[in-house]
Amino acid sequence: MKARALLLIAMVLTGGCRLSASQHPSHATVDTTARQRTQQTAMPPSAPQLYAHAEQLLDCAAYAASALDSVEMPPPAAFDDRDPTRIRPAPTVGTSPRRTCQGLGVGARIQARHLLREAANNGSTDARIALLDQDADELLDTLATRTHNSDAAQMSPTERSEAEQIITTLEQQAYRGNRRAITSLQQVLDSGVLASAEPYYASAWRLVAEQPAGHPLSPGPLQGEAMLDQLDAENRQQVIALARDLHAVCCAH
Repeated sequence: MKARALLLIAMVLTGGCRLSASQHPSHATVDTTARQRTQQTAMPPSAPQLYAHAEQLLDCAAYAASALDSVEMPPPAAFDDRDPTRIRPAPTVGTSPRRTCQGLGVGARIQARHLLREAANNGSTDARIALLDQDADELLDTLATRTHNSDAAQMSPTERSEAEQIITTLEQQAYRGNRRAITSLQQVLDSGVLASAEPYYASAWRLVAEQPAGHPLSPGPLQGEAMLDQLDAENRQQVIALARDLHAVCCAH
């Protein structure tokens, strides 16, 4: 009888221990959860976050350059330079740009370009276009130093190839309805330093940028037609017709 009682007590105690163990996570479970949290915390920034951080760095670089030239500019958006994933909202009116971009100067463009390349490699179309903008600006600035009497600059084969690549890539994105690409394309095409400049084609794209997207254009006058007032009637109508054709392809749907 006594042995039976001892056996029952042992069974109860064993069951209680099992119950207690089932109610508490094992060390392996705790370690797995900790690793998952660490992995989530250590996730690299996404392409949009990298692009946004790069744009803010470029804003700070532009502000620093304007300060050197004593040109008044609005304060750029704030950001955490230590962590590109923690983008803070733009400062309210009265926020000091010196605090927003503290420690950053014109050289912030270098870091911005690195982030843009990383974002572009991760699939950001906006980052690709931003890089093309920078390449185009550098090329046009170089060519501008060789222009005389408002003539187009003489281009080396390498420069000509680079210009054609920039224009072709911007055109591809413009035909897909990317508004930034449309603006960048018309600016490059309208440059007086490129031997391949096409001012009428550029004006057509500039007119496209003024139109609403998502539906076909109405048959009436287009928004922004006044920008063509310097053209004669024939060229004006040609630009408007071309703008309608371009909009139908890129932006009517």
